[in-house]
Amino acid sequence: MTRSRLLAAALAAGVGLGMLGPAAQAIAGPGMAEPGCAVTDATLTWGFKESFRAYIDGDIANGEWTTSGGATYETPEFTWSNGQGHFDPETGYGYAQFTGSVRFTGHDGLLDTTITDPELSVTRDGAVLILDVSGPSMEGDQIDARDVDFVDLPGLEVSVDGARVTLAGDSVLTDDGEAAFPDYQAGSAFDPVAVALKLDRCAPAGMGGGDDISPPPGPPHLLVVAVAVIGPLLVVAAIVVAIVVVVRRRARA
Repeated sequence: MTRSRLLAAALAAGVGLGMLGPAAQAIAGPGMAEPGCAVTDATLTWGFKESFRAYIDGDIANGEWTTSGGATYETPEFTWSNGQGHFDPETGYGYAQFTGSVRFTGHDGLLDTTITDPELSVTRDGAVLILDVSGPSMEGDQIDARDVDFVDLPGLEVSVDGARVTLAGDSVLTDDGEAAFPDYQAGSAFDPVAVALKLDRCAPAGMGGGDDISPPPGPPHLLVVAVAVIGPLLVVAAIVVAIVVVVRRRARA
């Protein structure tokens, strides 16, 4: 499970909805656990590495690349579409997951690397593009690496325009990326990454959904939630008091 999936699970569990009664959970709604917005559509464009594509396409490797499962190619970039995820415009944190693969081949099959299902993750620790990488290395070692923090995106720029968000920045191969793709050393510059998000059902913590990314008024909603939570406790307390009174009266009798 990737860091962004773990983050989403932690956010979903972190508010302790199980501590609330059914009425409070119904009022809280599905948007209470995770502040921010659902990503209902996303597009990732990335050329991987221009010099590597030139090498694959040249007379030495005499290779090619093919796309499948939701990934496409139009010079000079690969594109993954129909991504899903979550993003908080207030913090700039979130993730977008994509499906689809790119397979690079060359040297009569000696080079055969496939990158699959990229995922952009943005947290307080920074931004990273996560990939599955498989295939033999040039040394003949078989690689099958899952959820690899492949490239960092230092200086990622985030632009928010209503329900549209654009994230763009240069990419740099990580140590984990080098282990999964040893043709290049960690720190090598890879092609710039650009991700376009479409947001929906946005809400701060404790609020319901909706298309508007601006926070709705808080106090009235919080008051209703407080009543829904405290009300059942008061009922339980009243029952306990009633039982005590009955027991004492019977004892006197």
